[in-house]
Parts: sequence; structure tokens; C-alpha cells
Amino acid sequence: MKARFLTFLFALHLGGCLYAQVVIIPAPHQPGFFTLDDIWKVQLINAQSNTISAQLEVRIEDGAQEAIFYARTSTFLILPGSNNPRLQAMPSSTQFGSNKSSILFKNIGQLQIGSYIICYTLYTATDNQFLGEQCSEELIQPMSPLELISPYNEETILSYTPVLTWKAPFQPGSDPYIYHIILKELRKGQTPIEAMERNTPLLDVNGISATFLPLNSSGRKLEDGKTYVWQVGVRSGGYELEPSQIWQFKVGQAEALVALPAVNRFRDLKLVPDGGLNLIKKKIGFVYFNRFGAANLEYNGTTPGNVSFAVYPIGDRSTPLSYTFTSAALLSGPNTITINISTASGITNNADYLLVLTDPTGKEYYLEFKYFN
Repeated sequence: MKARFLTFLFALHLGGCLYAQVVIIPAPHQPGFFTLDDIWKVQLINAQSNTISAQLEVRIEDGAQEAIFYARTSTFLILPGSNNPRLQAMPSSTQFGSNKSSILFKNIGQLQIGSYIICYTLYTATDNQFLGEQCSEELIQPMSPLELISPYNEETILSYTPVLTWKAPFQPGSDPYIYHIILKELRKGQTPIEAMERNTPLLDVNGISATFLPLNSSGRKLEDGKTYVWQVGVRSGGYELEPSQIWQFKVGQAEALVALPAVNRFRDLKLVPDGGLNLIKKKIGFVYFNRFGAANLEYNGTTPGNVSFAVYPIGDRSTPLSYTFTSAALLSGPNTITINISTASGITNNADYLLVLTDPTGKEYYLEFKYFN
């Protein structure tokens, strides 16, 4: 259906170009993002030597060819040569469709995730004669893709039941994101893509609304020494978005699990330092509930409205460890955060440290841990 419609679209555009007296050129806009304001940003090139009195008609349909938006401007003049008319300021006949995408376009002012056809048709104002037409497909998609977070790619983990976490695409629309996660074993001699295409899933869960999945919730338990691949797909408003990359991780041997209990799992931050024993191997994992909608997490930062954390030697909060950390985006609500602290200057094997997290209100949360390489 799509191929047939695009063929029709090309023929329509070609026919319009052959007989058009005025060329319609929509202005460039941010890829994957289209607003009501973008509709009216067009350039008109009049190949005639005379001024034309005209009206512009705009139609938007979704991938199912359901009407989303229709408008026709009042009369305006097109001078010979290039024109950039202020169409938005002109009174027009405007109609929105009755489906969900139309209502959201009207209320929010931007097209939701999906595929659309946008057509401009120009007519003479006096006798409604055809002057030109331009149609194009508009694909609305997130500005950044879904990203896997933990376990890291090619990481060796010391847990039979890790928490698989990922970051939602940006920007979110009014429709929620629904995730589909697949986990498979990576056999000897296979590439991650081959394993994902050929092997039987150990985990295949659809309909997830959170951005994490504890593996023990599925009843699955991984095995010593084996390597696994995983990928997360995402849908929004019935539209399939670009899936994540395929990452792999390996489960460490049983001896390591016995020697290093409870290493690198996600910890709960405390309201006071409680002397708890948390063994951390290179990476700190913790859970933070973003109640105040902070945008970013930064290290030893002072940006108003952000969440900041710092790491100190136990018993000495005069100076935090020197650590280069790129600020990380936060979601509203629960966030599972993994930080590679191994590159912090001065961090010492088998030494004790205190992580202090400060929320936008100035309230502090704590995590004591023993670090080793």
C-alpha cells in the first residue's frame, strides 16, 4: 500500500512540475519534528512576468490516508520571481480531522510520531485555476534513539539475575513508549547479529512500560561463563520505532560470585550514612527517584535544578575525588543509574568511600561503599 501510494505521489508531483506556473518549496525544518508553524514556511517561485492573485491549500494525511489537517489561505499576491509570503498571518479556512493524531496536532501543535503526507496546492484566487503543487512524505520520529544502559556492552557481570536497563527515546510524544525486550545466548563463533536472528530467545517480553527489567522477575536465571546478547524494541502510538543496538555481556564464574557477594547491583540511597557494606567493582549502581523533574545528573556540580553527586574518602568530606563525568539526562520518576568510577583520580583498591547525592532542593542522600578493581 505504501509503495503504491508513493508511486502515486511521485506521479502527482511530476505532473505538477510539468504544468506548474509557480514552484512551491517548503522551508527546511528540524528533521523528525513538524509543527503548525512549519506548515506556513514556504517559498514560492513565480516563473511568469506578471503578478498573480492566489490562494494556497494545505492537506496533511497520515500513513493510513486519514485526514489530519486542511487549510486554505485568503487571497494574496505572488510577484514575479522568489516570494516568501507571510501565510501564517493570513485568515484561512482551517479544519482538523477527528482522529487522535488530528486532535493532538490541534492541541499540542506538533505532529506525533508516525508517517505523514503533506501536500501544498496553489490556485488562482479569481477562477480557481491550478498554479502548482508539491507533496512530500514527513517521517516524525524521536530526535535521539533508544539507548541501552546496563549491563554495559561486553561487560562481565557477577550476577545470575541482572537488571536490564535502557534510556527512552527523545522526544516523548503524548503516546507512551511500549518496549519489547529480547535476550538470547551468544554461541561460539556467532556474531551478536547472528545470535539475535537465529537463536531461540531465553527472554522475550513485550508490553513493558518501564525502562528497566529485573531478570529475576521473568523467572530466568543465567549460567556461569555464558555470553548473552540483548536488544530492546519500542513502539509509540502503534508506530514501530528504531530498536536499540544489540549489546552483549558475560556472566562471571561461580568462584567470583562467591568471593564478591552483592557486587555491582543497584543500591538504594540512604537518608543518613549507615555504615552499610557495599562492595563496588569499578562501577556504582544506584536508584534515584527524580521527584522534582531534574533534567540532568552532574558530578560535583552547581547548576540550579540539576542533581549532583560527589565521591569522598570515608571520614573526609573536605574535597571530593577528581572525576571527569559527562552529565547524564534524567527521567521523571525512578532512574537506575550506573557510573564507572574507576577513572576517578586517587581512587584506591580496597578503600572505603562515601557517595553523596544532592537533589534540586539541597537534600542529600548517601551510599557508603568499598571499592576494588
